[in-house]
Amino acid sequence: MATIAWLIPTLIDGSGGHRTFLHHAAYLQEQGHRCRIYVENVDARSASGLRKVIKDLFGFDFDEVYPGWDDIQPADLAFATIWYSAKVVRDLPFPCSKAYFVQDYEAMFNPMGDGYIFAENSYCYGLYPITIGRWLPARLQNRFNIRAKFFDFCADLDTYRKLPGATREKSVCFIYQPEKPRRCPELGIEALGIVETASVSAAIQAADAGLKGAQVALLELRLADGLGGKGLAFFSGAIADVETAVTIACDAIAERGHWELARSDLLNAVVIPQLHGEMAENLLNTSRFRGRAGSL
Repeated sequence: MATIAWLIPTLIDGSGGHRTFLHHAAYLQEQGHRCRIYVENVDARSASGLRKVIKDLFGFDFDEVYPGWDDIQPADLAFATIWYSAKVVRDLPFPCSKAYFVQDYEAMFNPMGDGYIFAENSYCYGLYPITIGRWLPARLQNRFNIRAKFFDFCADLDTYRKLPGATREKSVCFIYQPEKPRRCPELGIEALGIVETASVSAAIQAADAGLKGAQVALLELRLADGLGGKGLAFFSGAIADVETAVTIACDAIAERGHWELARSDLLNAVVIPQLHGEMAENLLNTSRFRGRAGSL
């Protein structure tokens, strides 16, 4: 059986990229191959500590986990898994097969500059690319005349399956990750609009009118629970769109039945431009103070 070295970046909780290459390494270990996991060790953790973190975060238990990329032991095959590990694999001092586990065109994670060029250069180091999906081999062939092997995207259909009776919702799911500029966090939460109402029915009507009248997303609709019968509608999007949604929502409340009675249903309305990233992260976790305080 072969000895395989995997050079992986700093561990990130919930990272799909880490889970994918660790899953493949775990499968090879199950088949009897000797997999050595070398973790970029910015936190100066011990080998046993890193092994435990991998098991806790991703559920895989490897026999050999080592901190850092400075002392890669001789192996039959070495895998780079991120663009800046490709140079390390290229320069290994012992003879071995050298491969590049490519999940993304990482150059596009960066604006044009050093990071973009360095990431593109990593494909030209002579490592053999193995990719997920068919777009990456075509990209590497067309741009660099490099041939790559690929395997198709796959999923555990026992987990990811269509639920009986489920209908498709016409909506956009926004993943807010401020630590990853490529996710465009500032565009996703460019502005926040809040409409507070005295009744549940007014909150529903306000949210419905705002969504129908402007290109915004409804971050959350809070109804009565824990609010003393009040309602809260949170809109997000571009500043102009959020301002439009809040105005329309307020007008919809004012038009309900007797004007004096309807006016009392609107307690507050505000638009917050350029919401701070930390504030957005807290709000997206939960708008309930009890939920935030309980996790501290």
